[in-house]
Amino acid sequence: RAEARALLGAGLEIDPDWSSPHHRLGLMAFEDGDAAEALTRWAAALERDPDNGPLADRVDFLRGDEDDPDRQLMPSAQDIEAALARATEMEIDPGAHSVLVLDDEVTTVQQDGSSLRRITQVHLAVTTDGRDDLILNRVPGNARILEAYSVGPEGERQEASSIRGGTIRFRGLEVGSRVVLQYVFHAQPPPFLPNHFVSSWLFQGPQRQLGVARWVVQVPAGRELATHVQGPVEHRVERGETHDTHLFTATGVPPLQPEPAMPPMRDVLAMVTLSTLTDWQQYVDWERALLSEVFESNRQLRQLAQRLTEGAETPAAKLDAIYRYVAQEIRYQQDYEDTIAGVRPHSCPVVLERGYGDCKDKAVLMILLGREVGLDIRFAILRTTNAGAVRRAVPNQQFNHAIVYVPQQDGIDEARFMDPTTDLLDAGNLRADDQGATSLVLDPDSGAWEFVDIPYQPAEMTYFSCDVDVSVTGAEQATADARCRGRGSMASAFRRIMRNEESASQLRQNLAQGIFQGSAVTGHSVAHAEDADAPLELNLELDASAALQPQGEERRLRVPSPFNLGRVTRLERRRLPLRLGVPDSARWEVTFEAPSGGRVVRTPEDFTIEHACFRVSRTTVTRGRRATVSIDYRRTCAEVSAEDYPELRRLAQRAQNQLQADVVIRP
Repeated sequence: RAEARALLGAGLEIDPDWSSPHHRLGLMAFEDGDAAEALTRWAAALERDPDNGPLADRVDFLRGDEDDPDRQLMPSAQDIEAALARATEMEIDPGAHSVLVLDDEVTTVQQDGSSLRRITQVHLAVTTDGRDDLILNRVPGNARILEAYSVGPEGERQEASSIRGGTIRFRGLEVGSRVVLQYVFHAQPPPFLPNHFVSSWLFQGPQRQLGVARWVVQVPAGRELATHVQGPVEHRVERGETHDTHLFTATGVPPLQPEPAMPPMRDVLAMVTLSTLTDWQQYVDWERALLSEVFESNRQLRQLAQRLTEGAETPAAKLDAIYRYVAQEIRYQQDYEDTIAGVRPHSCPVVLERGYGDCKDKAVLMILLGREVGLDIRFAILRTTNAGAVRRAVPNQQFNHAIVYVPQQDGIDEARFMDPTTDLLDAGNLRADDQGATSLVLDPDSGAWEFVDIPYQPAEMTYFSCDVDVSVTGAEQATADARCRGRGSMASAFRRIMRNEESASQLRQNLAQGIFQGSAVTGHSVAHAEDADAPLELNLELDASAALQPQGEERRLRVPSPFNLGRVTRLERRRLPLRLGVPDSARWEVTFEAPSGGRVVRTPEDFTIEHACFRVSRTTVTRGRRATVSIDYRRTCAEVSAEDYPELRRLAQRAQNQLQADVVIRP
């Protein structure tokens, strides 16, 4: 730092009118906590660069200029007092831990995408959990705190006990306490898409009720904003000579109550997302610039492509060979995912030399290897379904994953997405959180691009099925042989677990418990544990004696069931959709054999239950001492709305109850 100061000082000696050294020295002083020196340096820089809007904001920020007309937009002391009074009279929603009585922000956006943000909040603690959440509050480290105090249930006022490094703490809070925060900070431009502003603002919170909320966004006059409004939020625009003002308001928004298997929070909370980027073409141009130097080839890469596809007689076979190599031989390892490194891939020679890469590294390597053997493979970016939907109305960098798209071409009859980040996922299966997402597909050469919705794969592509032979050899003895096959996400997880023998042993024990409660593994074998070209096969030999339930001279055995919709439909009602994920299927065939001289005296009844979302059936065939119970299950939907949930639940619970059945044997 001393050397940097010396060099910047030398620059000023060469050119005293140069603003940048003053600007940078001010940044260093501010980092060191010397606000006075920072103000002196930035004021000097502003004198030399008077059109620098963000710099002017910083100077005003440090001066604390009460006459700044922008500051007049913030709620006044009287407004805060009125909010404190309202807090004692509000009707509290039964799902609220806290109430954000007043939530106000005024954001002034500069041409370079930076912004000056002025926040005013009045919180009310409704429960002990809500009180605990208000004890510690985090604000940006460069924030200038204007107000930070609490008001107890009896009206006693107390300043924050600690303000340090962006952390504000309050002591002595109780249920019924109110907390007031008011602060100003300067937000740097986003690390992506230079000179553009992108931001989101929540008008709702999990278990947090909202009283009155206002987000005022000022942008330079004539600069358009792409907006996505979700929930009960009103939007109004006022045009001015220097600024256009966008006003977003909402009142009386109830808290969001989280539910099991709900969509991502981002998709259900009331919120507004903004971007000064209004055309996806601009985003694509930026993305192409990131890819402009990564497709560098060399002799090693060309030889690798030829070696991988040697003997492959069709384009589809070449594609599969390249995919298997990138997916399995190039390890999936994230590397410096923040700032620009999170979106710009490494060049293909670097990825190959390192032997690892993140999603975009693996994608560009697969594209280049495909080029070397004449395949058309394109770059595809998406937002995985567990992170929420893409806001197509608001162009910006909102993607968190990169895969490849293979269009229809000679020798490849059907277009497909392929994800080379998968580890031992069955060939042909797409990662679960890719399915159902929206992808921006880009041809790096031509610049052509399009949004393509990634379809869910058929239920038959994801399954776990078992054939189980049960032999009851006596009144207290039973054995079982289970031959299970799996494909899809569960099979991939099992393969990875089985790389460690102790973990594999625990997996076998857990699977045995799922077949027959209390059973023990006496033998096992596995096939295709490291081969994703065929379904995983896992065979277990079990001592199932503990599963025999005495009933006089008879013995009962519970029939294993692959049905899991009963577990996720326990709630009587839902306010939010039920997210079920990738469609799946299963078939379990369990054969029970009585000992010599014994017989099967009772078996479950046949039934079929059908819904628009699933079908489950059970059939039983008895021949002599043997009874075979077959259960077929198929789920085709990925999500069920709150309106359709009651009927799904009714049939799923009926199926769950009917599947809780026994086979009764008289030994």
